[in-house]
Order: sequence, then structure tokens, then C-alpha cells
Amino acid sequence: MADLIPTDIFFHYLQEMGSASFDNNFWTLDYRSGYNSLVTALNNESLKKLETMKVFFDSKTEFENKFCHSLRDTYKAREGEFIVYDKNGEHEDDDKLISSFSCSIKVLEEMYHEARYRKRYGLALLNDITLPLNQFINIYRQNIQIDQSEMLANIAKFEASKRAYLTAKNTYLQTARELNKFSHEKIIESLTLFENFDKERKLKLLDREPLNYSIDQDLQLSRAELIEVLKALISRSTIDIVKRFLKKSITRVVATGDEITTYLVNSIAIPKIDSIAKAEIFGQFLIEKDFLHNLNNRMQGFANISEWRYEWTLKAYDLCNIKPPFDVPLTANGTIDPYNPTPPVMNGRSSTPESEGSGIYSSTTSLVTRVATSATEITRSSRISPETAENYSYIKELKFKCDDLENAYMSATIQLDELRSELEKSLFRSLHLLNSLEVGRLVYSKRFIDRFVELTYKSTPENPNPYKNYNT
Repeated sequence: MADLIPTDIFFHYLQEMGSASFDNNFWTLDYRSGYNSLVTALNNESLKKLETMKVFFDSKTEFENKFCHSLRDTYKAREGEFIVYDKNGEHEDDDKLISSFSCSIKVLEEMYHEARYRKRYGLALLNDITLPLNQFINIYRQNIQIDQSEMLANIAKFEASKRAYLTAKNTYLQTARELNKFSHEKIIESLTLFENFDKERKLKLLDREPLNYSIDQDLQLSRAELIEVLKALISRSTIDIVKRFLKKSITRVVATGDEITTYLVNSIAIPKIDSIAKAEIFGQFLIEKDFLHNLNNRMQGFANISEWRYEWTLKAYDLCNIKPPFDVPLTANGTIDPYNPTPPVMNGRSSTPESEGSGIYSSTTSLVTRVATSATEITRSSRISPETAENYSYIKELKFKCDDLENAYMSATIQLDELRSELEKSLFRSLHLLNSLEVGRLVYSKRFIDRFVELTYKSTPENPNPYKNYNT
């Protein structure tokens, strides 16, 4: 419709409607008020004008139909007046009838032709104006309703995102203000102490794992051999075959003859896994122990280790690069010595972070290593007071909470900006659609009025002026 609108009519429309009806409040931050003002203007002004025009043409068409029937009824009634009977009940001769009522017959003939003109005129009004106008009004109203439904849904989605953004912002700022009450050095000390507790806890957990694993009656692996297999898998996790195998692990079944089994035998070269059958048994063992499932989570983002079913999977990773997932109480109860310089020895070698560096994540230096000196400066003893530990624990939890809230705040900001951009694009499209509807209203209204004037007031030999007085 918009492509058929002349430019001069479009500017005429803009002048007619004025900025007060459509532009004010439209591009404000309150998108709902601006859009509602636009739709209200269309419904209260434009649609009302169409409805007024519809009422006029409907009444005009109805009047012409009634007038046409009235003329026909009058013609039929007067036609009987010209039938003259003789004394024997026979019709008089036509010559005598014509000579007696020649003047009345002329009026009757004009009435007959006028009824035909009126019928033609009423049909023209109906087909050329009334029906197209009704159809246009339905399309006009339907487009407004559809657009309004879509836009209000988009606005509601944006408003919900804005509320979530404000909540995330206020929560983050409140927590950040609470955290800022402590000095930067105090926060670093708290995190350093937590890192040392966390490292020792992991080593203690590993120390409780069995030294040998009986995977099958034909396949037993020591802890060292199991660790080497796991590290070999992880170090090759970017290879397509292994990557597909890790993704398939969520099905919790190893297909017979899977290409990964051949890869385990031929490429990793583990002496005890020397056949396809043993490779399949080992793969099924990893799935049953949730290793592959958790490894997938590790690829996507580190899973909460405290939820892992088997803690031996920790050994597959370089401890230096594991983000602290445990909530270790920072109280000195004697079970963990956070500053013991000698970690447990497993299989004849120290389980320090340096000895675990053969995994694919070993390139990152541990926060434990970076702050070892500052950790010693916190306290020289192997015990800390409960009050100090409780204070450090609170700061640590507050710092982690603040980091999470900051991430949530940034995510909410990004989402809000994306929704605002999409909403403004939708508003531009909506404005163009509604403007096109309004300009179309002006164009079609002018066509209907011009057609009405042409049908009503322009006489032609085939269609004389219908407004003659036939009441005589």
C-alpha cells in the first residue's frame, strides 16, 4: 500500500496529523506510553473518521435501495389506475386509454426509468464505495490490532529485562559497597588463605583414593596407570576422534567397534589396554564413573567438583588450574594444615602442582603459587584464630558473591541493550506500517469521495441527474 502513496499526499498527511498526535513521547524511554499514544491517535482520530464515512455511505446506500423500492411500488400502484373497463368488463381500446391519460403516462414512464437509474446508482454505491470501504476498515483495524499485539509483547519483554537489569544492578552495587569497606590487601589475604586451604583439601581427598582399580577381571590398573590414561585422553581432547567420543559419552554407552577404542589401542599405547574389547570395557568404566560426563562439563565450563561421584577424577587435572569449587570452612580444627610445605607422596612422587603439569591445562600458573609468599606473611603458625578465620571467610564469600553479581549485572546489561536495539527496530517498522495505514486512509477516502461525487452529481445521457422531484 505504501508504494502506491504519492509523496505530496504523504507530506499532506504529516501536516494534517501534526506532531502533537504521533511524535510526542514516542521515542522516550517509556516505550509503552509513546506507542500507546500513537495507537490511541489512530483509533480515536483516523479510525473514527473512517467509521463516520462508513455510517454515511451505509445510510446513503440503504436510502437509495428504499427509494428505488418506493418508486417501483408507486409505479405498480399507478399502473393499475390506467386500466379502463367497458360495460361488458372488457378492456377499453389502447387508443382511448392513451388519449385519456397521456399526461399521467408520461410521468409514469419517467418514474419507471428513474427507478432503474436509482437501482443502478445504489448498486454503484454498494460496489464502488460501501463494500471496498468496509473491507479497508477491516484491514485497517486488523493491522493495528496485530501490530499492537506484537509490539506490546516486545515492550513487555523489554520491561521485564529492564526490571531484571535494575535488580541485578542494585544488588551488585549494594554488595560492592559492602566489599569496599575492606581494603584491597585484606581481600587478597582472604583469597590467599582460602586457596591454601583448598589445595590441601584436594590433596587429602586424593590421598584417600585406592591405589588400584579393578575395572574388569581382565583389566586392572594402578592409580598411576589410571592417571596416565586420563591425562592422555585429556591431552588429546582437541582431536576430532576424542572430541566426538566425549560428546557421545552422554549416551552412557560405548558402541562396539567405536573408533575411539581403536584409537585407545593404537595411538595412546597403553600396555594393559591392548585390545578393542579392553578399550570398550575401559570406556564403559569411565562412563559409569561419570568421568566423561564431568569432563564434558569441564570443557564447557568447570563443573562443581563437590558434586562429582568419584573424587579420583581430580587427579586427571593439573591442580594449579582448578578454580576453587569447595566451600572450605576457614576454621582451624586440626584436620587440615594449610601451611604444611610437604604434600602427601603418592606412588613414589610428590603430588605438588609442579608434578601434575603434564595435562593440557598446565600452562597456567596457580594462584596458590603466586601468593605463597603473601600467605606465609598472613600468619607464621599452622593455626589461626577462629575470629580471624571467620572474618576471612566472610570477605572471601563476599568477594565471590560480588564477582558473580558483577557477571550477572553485565549479562543483564548486554541483554537489555540487545532487547532495546530490537525493540527500537520494531518500533521503526511499526511506525512505518501505521503511517502507511494512515496515508492509505487519506488516499482511499479521497477516492471514495471523488467516486461519490461522480456518481451523484455528474449527469450523463446514460445516467441523468437522479435528484428530480417525482412526488407529483
